[in-house]
Amino acid sequence: MSSLFGRALWVLCVLRAIAAAVALACSFAIVSHPTSAPAQEEGTKPQSFGTFSPDGRKLLLGTEGKAELFDSATGASLGVLPRTGVLPTARFSPDGTRLVVDSLDDKGASITVYLFDISAAGAPRELATVCKANRSTAGISAYSRDGKQVLVTSSHFVHLCDTATGKLLWETGLYTPKPVTGENSETLVPPEITDIAFCEGTDRIVAVKGSILEESREIILLEAATGKEVEPRETVTTTSMDTDLSPTGRTYALLKDGKVRFHDALTFAPLGEPVAVGEGSGAVDFSADGKIASVTISDSEAQIHNAADGKLLGTVKAPKDKALVLVFMQQKHVLAYALDYTFGLWDRETLKPLVETVQLPAGTTEFHSTADGTSLICIGAEGRKLFFFDLLKGKATREFALPETFTVINSNKDESRLLLTRFVGDSTVEAIRLFDAATGKEVPLKSSAAKK
Repeated sequence: MSSLFGRALWVLCVLRAIAAAVALACSFAIVSHPTSAPAQEEGTKPQSFGTFSPDGRKLLLGTEGKAELFDSATGASLGVLPRTGVLPTARFSPDGTRLVVDSLDDKGASITVYLFDISAAGAPRELATVCKANRSTAGISAYSRDGKQVLVTSSHFVHLCDTATGKLLWETGLYTPKPVTGENSETLVPPEITDIAFCEGTDRIVAVKGSILEESREIILLEAATGKEVEPRETVTTTSMDTDLSPTGRTYALLKDGKVRFHDALTFAPLGEPVAVGEGSGAVDFSADGKIASVTISDSEAQIHNAADGKLLGTVKAPKDKALVLVFMQQKHVLAYALDYTFGLWDRETLKPLVETVQLPAGTTEFHSTADGTSLICIGAEGRKLFFFDLLKGKATREFALPETFTVINSNKDESRLLLTRFVGDSTVEAIRLFDAATGKEVPLKSSAAKK
């Protein structure tokens, strides 16, 4: 992909702002290179997209706003969603039986959020219309750990639904009137909710309210049973694009005055010592299980912290002191990546280096890290070759020729199926294909819509 490097940097700048639209990687700990579907401009048609269910057995494929479910193993259709204008922000429940879908209206100005039951064979069953919102203020969603409830936000509103029945359990508005002086003085509602999560192991929900245009943030706690706000709110200032909230909802991180600080989301108390970072650094990323977090402290180093108490666990450096792009925290390993496809690998528990430096073959344009982090699934030969690279051995173990050029790769949970996508520029999806990882052959998708 000729625009890969520029696109990687672009994604790093806007990843937090479009976090809801990047739920394509599912909820398990497989991480792919950050080139997922870009945010769409208002007034345009929804882009094509594909995303696997958490168990990897189902594939949701959207084409020009029409979405259809497929069996990942056979390619057989499991039913078409009875809604058009579907955006690439669809979120599966942890067990893969429910689906939250954002549907764009014909004019591209507003969104309706639906909840579907996809547990049975046949067409997905619509359980509820959760909410409606302007496009610019729609929604973030988060399932409870057991998948029995789902939170959906719209602007300053929070909605909680029972996923078994679709029943709306409660909704609450997190207003913060803000006085504005001048000729047209009036009370305005400030920026919307930017993140939300169930606080694991508690009866609380934590929401972050703010805007990338303002340094002020509000950390708001809610009773999970009623939606009632737990006073008082915590107002904080930060110089990063947003406030980073752990997937467990128990910890958040702030960047201010050149330092990153971890806080307990329930008490707002600081955790550990502030982390000094260099100019232009300070990006915080939590692992998928929310147990550890990386803090970029310079253009070549990142610190790994215990998310529960903020304690420093160790430091990882970009291979050969090159510019560090991303740190991936997998199930058992930590993986650091530089722009020229040079990697370093560490044991997650001890942070002992396992591979100090290894570089992918010339012509590599994309990679996808497997669940344990020791192997990569890659696109090479400028988009025309699929190969598997063992980081510990430092070499490719198998490879397949691709029938056409692809630019982005993703996999299901057991890595038996690969979803390859070709982007044109940074916004248009030109092709999406499903492949068998063992043979490198395409798995034809048997669309029920095509038969009609």
